[in-house]
Amino acid sequence: MALVVLDLQHLGRGGRHEGDMGAAADLDGDGRTECHEREALLALGYLTAAGLELNRRGHQVIVLSQGEYPDRQALAVELALEASTLRRRAVYVACHINAGKGNYGLVLHDRRAAKGAAVAAAVAEQLAGLPEIPRALTKAAVGEWGRAAPCIEGAWTHGELLPAIVFEPCFIDQPAHAALLSPEGLQRIGRALAEGRHKAV
Repeated sequence: MALVVLDLQHLGRGGRHEGDMGAAADLDGDGRTECHEREALLALGYLTAAGLELNRRGHQVIVLSQGEYPDRQALAVELALEASTLRRRAVYVACHINAGKGNYGLVLHDRRAAKGAAVAAAVAEQLAGLPEIPRALTKAAVGEWGRAAPCIEGAWTHGELLPAIVFEPCFIDQPAHAALLSPEGLQRIGRALAEGRHKAV
């Protein structure tokens, strides 16, 4: 059994980020962008599906959705340290949905983490199995992809103890990904995330 920390990012931060729910798009074409058409609530759909599937496979799942990212990552490291005393591996997943009309899935990892790269590759392989995703990229969160680094960099305080990935399975504003943003599509994304994480154990 592994520990999987699923962090519903954007949601639950304070200060200038208070009320932030990430990217948004008018998915139903009614001329308005409503609450259910925002990144954080859509990501909650696949996070829930992934958590249930991981539980079914015997893994412990912790969901985070409050506080600043460094605080969440510090808590995840504490949980990973506890898990390590029981000889259980841990992983941290920053849950997002992309924007910018790309036509790919994306799984990022800390540039320093070989284990994080392995988890990212396993998850990306499953993501690429979805018919709406012609390719799933695995990238280090550096350079062109560096703006994602704050989503996971705090997990590195104990090195490879807590491999961390940023999961960006699809694009909220890509018409070819519209089916993935339906309840059934989010279930499929969640199962792909769970299967990739399970295979990486």
